[in-house]
Amino acid sequence: MTLNSNRSTSQQTESSETTVPLDTHAFNTEQQTVVRATGGYHLVLAPPGCGKTAVLAERIAWAHSQGVDYSDMACLTFTNRAARGMRERILQRLGDSEGLDQLFIGNVHRFCSHFLFHENIVPEHTTVIDTDTSISILTDYMGEEELKVLAEAKHRQRYSQIINLQHLMHQCEHQYPGKLMVHRDALPPAALKELCIAFNLDYSQKSTIDLYRHADRYIDVVGTGGDRKNTFNISTTSCFVIAGAGYKVAKHGNYAATSTSGASNVIAQHGVTFTADIDRLNRSLNEAGIVYLHAQLFAKAMKFVGPIRKALQFPTIFNLLGPLVNPSQPQCQLLGVATLDQMRLYSNVYQKIGIDYCIVNSIDGYDEISLTGDFKVTTNDYERVFSPSDLGFDIAKPEELVGGATEEEAAAIFDAVLENRALPAQKNIVLANAAFGIQVLEKGKKDIDECIAIARESIDSGSALRTFKKFVELNS
Repeated sequence: MTLNSNRSTSQQTESSETTVPLDTHAFNTEQQTVVRATGGYHLVLAPPGCGKTAVLAERIAWAHSQGVDYSDMACLTFTNRAARGMRERILQRLGDSEGLDQLFIGNVHRFCSHFLFHENIVPEHTTVIDTDTSISILTDYMGEEELKVLAEAKHRQRYSQIINLQHLMHQCEHQYPGKLMVHRDALPPAALKELCIAFNLDYSQKSTIDLYRHADRYIDVVGTGGDRKNTFNISTTSCFVIAGAGYKVAKHGNYAATSTSGASNVIAQHGVTFTADIDRLNRSLNEAGIVYLHAQLFAKAMKFVGPIRKALQFPTIFNLLGPLVNPSQPQCQLLGVATLDQMRLYSNVYQKIGIDYCIVNSIDGYDEISLTGDFKVTTNDYERVFSPSDLGFDIAKPEELVGGATEEEAAAIFDAVLENRALPAQKNIVLANAAFGIQVLEKGKKDIDECIAIARESIDSGSALRTFKKFVELNS
């Protein structure tokens, strides 16, 4: 709220004779300072539950007593619910004060709409409302209790689908977009398909996996494999650390071809059932922050190629193709490569694709950050050789990275890292890889030390482990 401190003394005196008496005795010294602030702009930061609404109501009463018209004041909130609470408190404090109906109380979106209409920037017959306001209108029409609808997720989703359908019908009527890109949570798939058929729009549930591509950025962390080092599942473990830090991950992987345990092996060891069902995949991404895309479900020929790759026991062209065929088409990727030649190849490919990327290679031949020595990193923004000490880590021994002789041994190391009881070298290697993934998601706006701290907190707080448990719960 902004006060106009330029009014004349006569206006202030005249107004103060007709306003309600002040109730400053109910507030402490700091609150009274806020109530009586004059001139300029005042930013007041206050925690929840400290009586902000009561203080603001008193400030309005005081400002009006000093000659400020209600029409020159505004109480803005972020939600309709907060605006209703604000209005009730102000009416309780000021009652039937003359001119109170000129005081604007509402959310920021409504205030902007009011301004656009008032200034004739947008014709008055158009509609500029948010989803909550739309639900408010619909519940009133349907005779239902608005707060109850907003509080129940399924009830709210039903109303949101009505709103989304209206938007979609408008798009179809005007023949755009050429390819339907409505998120599949908006309407049931069968309804979307029928609408597409009716309006001659493209719809192919098999051709794309819509993983919130209209909203969050998500990353795939993957290696080409074929370095024949038989490390534990570093990339897969890093994915859950990244997801535990609050970022979205769409991990694409397969069974091992040249090592003991691939991503699909270690995940299957925990009872996860692989799926290509879009609703289940979206639910996993939404509720757990991570989704797993088993390659053989999306590239059908892979299940026939897999046994041959396993028998050959050396890298093939499929090692190079794997990172490029993630069916979710992630906007970000952290890729580990076994050679510098591969690094240059992928760097050129990613630049042409136009995604945010980080490619890593350990100089001693690991297709990930191994911390066994120096490693090279190339991104959209920089190219640099790091040593473990640059990140605050000790040099790791090769034997500390080995994934064991069986899938069960590899899974045990995976569990130990997420449960924060692994060898220091194993934890540090996952932290390093996860940190560079986080830096890609942040578009390089955070330095690597800050990203390491974020990854460390994900493990130390138990968030990475909780994320994995939620993922298993949703996908078993």
